[in-house]
Amino acid sequence: MSEFEIDFPDVAYDKNDQEFYASLVAEDSSSIFKNRTRVDVFMYAMALGFNAKKRLPLEKKAANLNPSAISGEMRWLMRSVAVADTEDLDIIIKDHHTKVIEIAEEYANAGIKILREMIERSTLESEKEVEFQSALYAQIKKMGLGKEKNEDSNDEK
Repeated sequence: MSEFEIDFPDVAYDKNDQEFYASLVAEDSSSIFKNRTRVDVFMYAMALGFNAKKRLPLEKKAANLNPSAISGEMRWLMRSVAVADTEDLDIIIKDHHTKVIEIAEEYANAGIKILREMIERSTLESEKEVEFQSALYAQIKKMGLGKEKNEDSNDEK
């Protein structure tokens, strides 16, 4: 690992969202994040916040995600979001890791609110997973990611 990666700082999400992150990845969760990691939730939230063009500063910042849990690809996605946000390539140089992380955290903070709203809009418990997955899939599709689904099933074309 290069020095460029070793100096990558801890990543935080709002302390008020700790239980929500944990509930999304829990073994007994009905979310699509079941048995995934909090880093996965953070990255999806960051993408949703970025797609919505919403940044939201953290109220109670708590370093929750150790840099060792964040893959190189995820780090470059965070850097890409920071470059797009600032329109400045210099943001990715070593001395600016803190600013890259701040931008990623703020997009993820806005995105986690979007995820929470999507879940809260679901009415019946049995409908939550299907409705949530459909809404999340629609957001992913709007971002130009994912594959088309067969109209008659959950199978991809």
